[in-house]
Amino acid sequence: MDDLKDNAFVALCLGLAGVVTLAWIGVVGYGVWHFLFG
Repeated sequence: MDDLKDNAFVALCLGLAGVVTLAWIGVVGYGVWHFLFG
């Protein structure tokens, strides 16, 4: 059970990291777009 729990924890961390990364890319891309074309 510990292995399963550890794997779920790792998957959760990776998922959160992915969401945060995508959010940052979206925010930066939005800012750059408005800076260049706004």
